[in-house]
Amino acid sequence: MQTRYTVDFQEIRRLGKGGFGRVYECKHKLDESTYAVKKIPFPDQEHAEYLREVKILAALQHPSVIRYYQCWIELGVSDVGSSSDEDEMMSKATHTLFVAMELCTSTLHARLEAKIEKVPVFRYLKELLEGLQFIHEKGVIHGDLSRDNIFLDDHDHIKIGDFGLARNTGDDSIPIGDGLGNMMYRAPELSIDPRLISTKSDMFSLGLVLFELSCPLATGYERARQFEELKKSGEIPEETVDETSREIICQLLKKDPQQRPSAAQLLHRYFP
Repeated sequence: MQTRYTVDFQEIRRLGKGGFGRVYECKHKLDESTYAVKKIPFPDQEHAEYLREVKILAALQHPSVIRYYQCWIELGVSDVGSSSDEDEMMSKATHTLFVAMELCTSTLHARLEAKIEKVPVFRYLKELLEGLQFIHEKGVIHGDLSRDNIFLDDHDHIKIGDFGLARNTGDDSIPIGDGLGNMMYRAPELSIDPRLISTKSDMFSLGLVLFELSCPLATGYERARQFEELKKSGEIPEETVDETSREIICQLLKKDPQQRPSAAQLLHRYFP
């Protein structure tokens, strides 16, 4: 059966998994432009909940944020995978939401794993701060900042993406699932109460991202161990990273969210 998706797009390959959906590289058959298209199956009664990500992303047009182009809904369920979470979701789904976005074929995760050349730590940090400042000033909390959700364009510039768990500040409702992002990057206050999430929770996650940018870790196990130690102590041995990175990371990993600086404050201080 022909659908808007099959008529308009040629599916090239699967790029990965975003919050409760799969992302594919697609070429538009008419203009031959390439896009990242996310497929999200959902039950009809939860229509508004699954449009949360689209509405947030559509309002965030910034050079350091993945660009949104269009979305549409089709009756029926497109094949999006076979994990246990997706199996449960698929059994209830009646529709599929398609979201066409800017295509970025690499992530910060891939960049760090490649270990090809020295990472431009402070350029990446500046672009992340600029993106987060814009996102937070728009009244949005990303909620799942990690190296998997930070993308790189063809010119090696940062693009913050995957807003599947994002919410507006002051919104106490819990997004799809448990409403919390990657546990490894999770701010400590969220283990007490997910409703304590704030823009300062994003800043804590940024502190961990900056640590692994400044101090590449050999294995996933080492990363998990180092992150746990950082969360407990909030302190970094002087020889581990350069002085400026250490200073910023220590500020971002404060256990009290109110003591963490905002993106705007860090930009003003370190990138005037």
